[in-house]
Amino acid sequence: MQSLLVVDDEQMIRSNLQAYFEDEGYQVFAAETGEAGLEILNKEMIHAAIVDMRLSGMDGNAFVLAAHKIKPELKIIIHTGSSEYVLPQELLDIGMTTDQVIFKPLADMKTLINMVGKLIAHP
Repeated sequence: MQSLLVVDDEQMIRSNLQAYFEDEGYQVFAAETGEAGLEILNKEMIHAAIVDMRLSGMDGNAFVLAAHKIKPELKIIIHTGSSEYVLPQELLDIGMTTDQVIFKPLADMKTLINMVGKLIAHP
């Protein structure tokens, strides 16, 4: 079973993503903060992560960099409500691309499930 980590400070979004991906057959772990997400990454076998950028404490960019150090093979999708978001150079340097950024709100959740499936299937 593929496993997914959702890191988002909004309870409703975390719960909705968790329920949706569990219905699609994924094992889903959820974290409210980047720090909690890193604890999960250290304990569990996670294949992909969906990460909000605006988090309390460690922001999403810092989470992605720290997660990459723990599990360089982890596939990450940035899920942000900031329409102004642009990938910083540090994330480009570790191989992130604009194809891995999706903006809230999503018109169709299938967009996200397709992105996750594509990332996991193509290392």
